[in-house]
Amino acid sequence: MATKIFGALYPQWFGSLHTSMFSLFQIMTLEGWVDMVREISQTHYFAPLFFVIYILISTFTVLNLFIAVIVDAMQRQNTAEEQLEIDAIARIEMELNALHRKLDSLHR
Repeated sequence: MATKIFGALYPQWFGSLHTSMFSLFQIMTLEGWVDMVREISQTHYFAPLFFVIYILISTFTVLNLFIAVIVDAMQRQNTAEEQLEIDAIARIEMELNALHRKLDSLHR
């Protein structure tokens, strides 16, 4: 979309899909985006709105990806801990059953 809108007048940033992707990545990281938007807004009055919306959406998306990775790691940790607890309980039950059998054999 940025290539179609801004590519004709600003080929250094949006002349091709490759340069547009690089420029949009640069904007997403907030590196030099203000200078770029100032220049583009001289010919496209809606450029600040376009780029602010893009920044909000891309930041929200990246933030959600990081949160998903963190939640997944925490869930895996909890699952591993639960499995350890289940294994420990199973061992204790086996030991209790063995002791119970020994006590039964002594009482007979």
